[in-house]
Amino acid sequence: LAAGQDAEHWEELGARIGEAFQVADDLRDALYDAETLGKPVGQDAAHDRPNAVSTLGVQGAIRRLKDILGGAIASIPSCQGEAMLADMVRRYAERMTPVAPALHQAEARR
Repeated sequence: LAAGQDAEHWEELGARIGEAFQVADDLRDALYDAETLGKPVGQDAAHDRPNAVSTLGVQGAIRRLKDILGGAIASIPSCQGEAMLADMVRRYAERMTPVAPALHQAEARR
């Protein structure tokens, strides 16, 4: 898609997707258990690391994630396959956003 195009036009998309993955990871760390994720959880809190959930709260972090992903879609440069790329980002957004059961479990733990 980006072959032969100026890389500068793609920088915002890359930055937004990277930030979205970080916020999604912060949410997973706060909302899921180790068995579900297959890795230790609660590491940000245990090491007092700043993260989206501690700064914004769960709902705020989810809103932030959705805002970032919306901005990512809006930042896709005009190119062949633009609609396909936007659809791919939307699908990843759905996969990255915590599902309701995880939110309910997190509320119960508090």
